Parts: sequence; structure tokens; C-alpha cells
Amino acid sequence: MNSRSRLLGTSALLLTISVAQHRPHVFLGRCPLEDVTGFRSGRFVTSDIDDLLVVQDLGRLQATLRPLQARVEARINRLALLRLVGNNFEPVWVSPPLMSEPLQGSGIAPSVWSAGDIDADGRQELVLVSGDSCVVCSFDSDSIRLVEFELPGAWASDAVCTDIDEDSVDELVTLELPADTTAPGLRLVRVYGFSDSGFSAVSPYVAGLYWGDQARVSITGAVRLEDYPGRVPVFVGVHDQLRPSAYAVLYPAAPDSFAFTTKPFPLQDWFNKEDVLPSGPLSFFNVGDTTVAYGWFVPGSRPTGPKNSFAALLDGEWSLLRMTAVAERLGGPVCRFNYAGTQGWLELRDRVFHFYSGQVFEFIDEEPAGPLFPDLPQQDSDGR
Repeated sequence: MNSRSRLLGTSALLLTISVAQHRPHVFLGRCPLEDVTGFRSGRFVTSDIDDLLVVQDLGRLQATLRPLQARVEARINRLALLRLVGNNFEPVWVSPPLMSEPLQGSGIAPSVWSAGDIDADGRQELVLVSGDSCVVCSFDSDSIRLVEFELPGAWASDAVCTDIDEDSVDELVTLELPADTTAPGLRLVRVYGFSDSGFSAVSPYVAGLYWGDQARVSITGAVRLEDYPGRVPVFVGVHDQLRPSAYAVLYPAAPDSFAFTTKPFPLQDWFNKEDVLPSGPLSFFNVGDTTVAYGWFVPGSRPTGPKNSFAALLDGEWSLLRMTAVAERLGGPVCRFNYAGTQGWLELRDRVFHFYSGQVFEFIDEEPAGPLFPDLPQQDSDGR
């Protein structure tokens, strides 16, 4: 199945820069937390104001499970919900430290999380999953409610909330470790629906994903793709060496039945200087009717600047998007954000939040006068 995403209208120029005439770039204060590795916007407290759910890196935990054995380690993160007060973000909730990687050999499951409107109240809930249990966090203006539910048999390594079946309510899609550990790189996928009594599996496990024992498999987001109904979760397998990442999409094939495609958009085995290919996890966004991704593409669109770039999926191919002058330094984590009634992009760079109204990129529907990608030096990392 060939997935494409096009701009509606007579020209792809509809995606051209639409930055507001006044204050296209606004500083929204310093981040109150250090070492933030990522964030996403959502309407958690009220249904009309964007908040930020941020991930803070607390470092690595080292422990010895038994006397005289080697130390093992796991990465520790913390979540925080930030609200915009004036021109500054302030924390309204901070989680305890969460282990985002398993302590190998400990039997302790990592904590994974996602956010979505799982109860159709117009606000997003935070879902924390650890092993066969989960906690749903609901936020009000003056209180926070935590409710724990069971996920029998689950052992999640990643999760995402998304409306995969177009019923206007987000489901929970999990990437889980199988009980049989003979294939360390194998991951199983399950879809859960939410009710007052908790989560229940909508279908049996979907066929597993396996891109080799060395590939790091995760869920990199959810997006609307042409040719697929609903908002589909996107899975990625990242290799240690510099090469295109593997991608897959889960989509509804029939009521209460789901299927995979491992070719949701064009991929090739190895890089070349002409094709635009993704490497590493991408952040997916829908801008109008166009699928846009932010991350590392080869060849890079800005050889002398940040490695991360925007690309649009147009007519079945990735096309790099040129950055606008106001956002040419953009290189940190980004998300869609609505500030003072204006839709734009939020970036965290040098611990300062930057808001860009309109779009931070432009698409030119014509061939450039010269080569778009000059010869690039050989990369010595995976570009993540």
C-alpha cells in the first residue's frame, strides 16, 4: 500500500510561509527545568489553552543486583506539566523519577507514557504504563486525580495514545516485550480501549515487529497518512550504524482488526546524495492536509547548521522544506503550539522557549537553480 500525503489546492505553494506580520518570533521565558530532552503540547487542564508535558533527563541509575555481580544501569527521567503564565512556563505537576529503561536481569519493567483524550472529555490525560499496570493522571485547575488500572499480561516498552479507529476517542497502543526472550529485538503490538473499569484489549496481539536483535524499536508518534484511516501510530527501528531507519504503520483493516505495513512511505537500503531518507526517530505532525516530519534526514538540508530538518511527504516522496529566515537557527526539540490564539511552533533552545507564529518552513514547488545538496562529509554517528 503506497501512502501519500498531498496539499489540497492547485499548488503545493499553499505550504509557503504564513508567518504573522507582527511578532513572528516571541521568547516565552526560560524553561524551569534543566536537561529537558523533549516535550509535547496538549490541553490537559482546560479545553482551550495549550499546556506542555516535558521530559527531564535525570541521568543514569547504576545498581548491583547481587553481590559480586557487575553493575547494571538504566536511564532515569521525570515528567512535568507546564502551564503558560504571562510569558513564562511554570510547573503545575512533577512526577517522581521514572525508569525509562529496564535494569537488565532485574525483572523490573520500565515506565513508558503517552497522553491523549481517552475519556472524550475534551482534555488530555497522561497514561503511565509500567509492566502489567498503568496510572491515568487527570488534571483540573485545582487538583490532580491519579487512578491505577491493570493491564493483564502486558510488559510495555513504549506506548502511544491515538484515535486509530476514528471513533473520536483515543485508544492506547502498546509496544510490548514477548514472554519468549529468544529474540531480543522482537516486539508485539496491542490496542487497548478505555472505559470506567480501565483498559481492555480491543484485539489479540498483532503480529510482532522484528528488524534484528540490534535494532532499537520504538513508537515515534501518530499521524494522519493518506490511504490509511484514523490517526495511525508509526513504529521505527533504528540501527547502530548510519543507515535508513525501518518504519511501520499500524492501521485498522476491519472493525476490531488491525494490520501492519512496513512500507508506509519510501525507503531504501542505503543512503545516497539524491534521495531524502529518514534516519532515526522522527516527530510527525499534520500541517493542514500535509504530513510533515521533523528529525534527521539524509542528505541533511542544512549542512552548515543543525542536523534536524523538516520534510513533507508529498506524492509518495519526502521533500525537504527550506527554513524561513526567522527560524533559521531552529535546532532544538519542537512541537505545535497555540499561543494567544495563534497557531505556530514552540522550540526549546539554550533552555529558552521560542515561539514562531505561522510556519517555520517554506516549500518551493520548483527545481532549485543549483544543486540542493552539496557533497557532505562522511558522517561518523547515527545522526540522532
